Amino acid sequence: MLKIYTGRESIDTEKFIFSQIDTRSRALIIVPDQYTLEAEQRLFAETGAKALLDIEIISMSRLGYRLLNELGGARRAFIDKYGRHMVLDSVMREQREQLTVFRGMEGKGSFLELLNNFISEMKQYNAGERELAEMISKAEEGSYLKRKLSDLHLLYTEYEKRIEGKYTDSEDYIDLFLSKIGDSELICGNTVWIYGFDSFAPKAMSVIGELISNAGEVNVCLTYSDDKSERDSDIFMLTETVKENLKRQAESRGIVCEIYRIPESYREKKTSRAIEHLERELYSIPSNPYEGDSSDITLVEAANLYSEAEDAAAYVLSLVRDEGYRFRDIKVICNDGETLAPIMTRIFREYGLELFSDTERGIESNPAVRYIISLMEVVISGYSRGSVLNLMKSGMTGISAEEMMDLENYAVKYRINGSMWKKPFTKGSFEYSEEELERLNGIRIGVITQAEHFKELFKAEKTGDFIAGLYDFLNEETGITEKIDALKSAQLEEGREDLAEETAQIWKSVIRIMDQIYEITSDEKFVPDAFLSLFKKGISEVKIGMLPPTADSLVMGNMQRTRPGNVRALVVVGANEGVIPKGTARNGIFGEEEKRMFKEQGVELCKLDSVMLSEEKLGIYRILTSPKEKLYVSFSRGDAEGKSIKPSAVFHKLREVFPKADVRRDIVSGNDYSRLLNPETAGLRHITECLRRVAEGEALPGEMKGGLSWLREEKRDELKKIASGLAFINETEELGSLRAS
Repeated sequence: MLKIYTGRESIDTEKFIFSQIDTRSRALIIVPDQYTLEAEQRLFAETGAKALLDIEIISMSRLGYRLLNELGGARRAFIDKYGRHMVLDSVMREQREQLTVFRGMEGKGSFLELLNNFISEMKQYNAGERELAEMISKAEEGSYLKRKLSDLHLLYTEYEKRIEGKYTDSEDYIDLFLSKIGDSELICGNTVWIYGFDSFAPKAMSVIGELISNAGEVNVCLTYSDDKSERDSDIFMLTETVKENLKRQAESRGIVCEIYRIPESYREKKTSRAIEHLERELYSIPSNPYEGDSSDITLVEAANLYSEAEDAAAYVLSLVRDEGYRFRDIKVICNDGETLAPIMTRIFREYGLELFSDTERGIESNPAVRYIISLMEVVISGYSRGSVLNLMKSGMTGISAEEMMDLENYAVKYRINGSMWKKPFTKGSFEYSEEELERLNGIRIGVITQAEHFKELFKAEKTGDFIAGLYDFLNEETGITEKIDALKSAQLEEGREDLAEETAQIWKSVIRIMDQIYEITSDEKFVPDAFLSLFKKGISEVKIGMLPPTADSLVMGNMQRTRPGNVRALVVVGANEGVIPKGTARNGIFGEEEKRMFKEQGVELCKLDSVMLSEEKLGIYRILTSPKEKLYVSFSRGDAEGKSIKPSAVFHKLREVFPKADVRRDIVSGNDYSRLLNPETAGLRHITECLRRVAEGEALPGEMKGGLSWLREEKRDELKKIASGLAFINETEELGSLRAS
């Protein structure tokens, strides 16, 4: 049987689900990948149990691998998105002359990423060579669309030929177990709950169909309201489509489908009446303004991104210090991961607040990755100065920061390059003593010896031989695993559990990349430049996510990835046009009109932009209405380059819903010294800036006098440094004739 339960975001869906589950019987709960930990925490909180042996919370992807382990197929050689990226790069180079639209795009990482993502999504939509061929036959002869489809058909078929009989694409793993689900003890006769999803790709919907056929009961919870009289009913159009698709899955199998509203008794009890009102009005047209107390809503207009981050940090610090909030009670949302998020991390640290970023991040800057890439670049470039210095700066060569700085200064000053690295340093005897030159030569030998030994690997004829030698070199000669363990230990001692976990994940990813290159190219002739290019492309595709280091962490996420969970206060920064909502990328393989045309002709190759926009809209609705007590939303008037930017439509909507909530200036622009001087590091920065203005003739603000008194009493040394810095005058001194000669 299939049961579909619906409710608005005001309903506590998890409380309802966990109240329906018999903790003594077997149940499987399927949630989005990034939500498994929070779902488990909520399950234990709601049931009060210390252990639940028969109830399992699992993601859809993890379910697939569990079924493969149970039913067979897990031992197959899988090629994931990193391996696919590398194979596609090779295919594009080989087929360059056959391409018409995409010729010249080979080697471009941004296009390869688009192509990689398109193939992944196409597979999720159960489309492939046949569907591409069908669309080619229907496209107008000689048209740009036909040529584009033909290029994609060529690249896709060549990719499939390359992996046929050797590997299984990770997006095809569902096909390996789909027909066997009826044999699974994990599924058959058991209860399944599915929640937290706003849409399902066709392949995932096929899995749900098989679950419906074979499980004892499948229950799906959707954020949805069937009341068409509601002024925001449009927001539920996407989940209505999902509901209808689920019904068809059941009906096509002759299985009963029942639809229920989750009872009002499960309505979430919020302390804030204003946020309760927002849940009904955020996307209502027209919206009814809230006439009650709006003190739970904080709206901020910041002058720039730095001031915006500082205001948010001061707000969070006040919640924790003055109102007794725990870090886990607060969630920070930042959709601008490239520019604003790093600023947030730095400013929050000044306020004594450690932000855990719940986003996937690249691994290119990791020491082990930099070490391997730099070693190859040293040999390929013939020991260029830049490549050798990069090798030293990787942090994995065994030299100290002081030794690295001394060697770099010498190399730059005396233009050490190429074969000069292999010879004793003799230049600068008038400046360096014999002992100092001997010390520099010792450091040089330590670094260059590693590169010289590594260079021996380049004698390999086959790529597989090179990779095997690289494994041995890294493990036996450089002791890289011990260095990585030492790095993790140092990070743990510094209290950076997140970095230690990241380091562990990164090394596993590096090994996986090299394994896949070995599988793909082991019998090919070893070409150093080609291998390095392939390795870099694989590394550039790797994105890792981590769990918070402690249960009481201050987490910063984004609208797309983060599930708010059970929070008391929500802090949203960067509510600017083009950031919240982000909208859809305009540089995809196909435009929206082309995607719609495919669908009208009976073929779905990928997700429509309108579906992505609906998903984002639901995400904004879910997140902004999630806090129980307080909502803080800010935008900036200027970007990182000082250009003017506008608040988003969401911010304007909040002003419309809460006319009594004043939009205040950020604390930096408003000179709110009572809050600016509270944190020590940030306080010193603001005192310094204020004293600089005083030195230029401005009056000392009265609020700053207390800060100066504190400095004199508690931070006398810091005050001396500030005074010295303000008194410093940078004057250019002319060289005398003797010194100039």
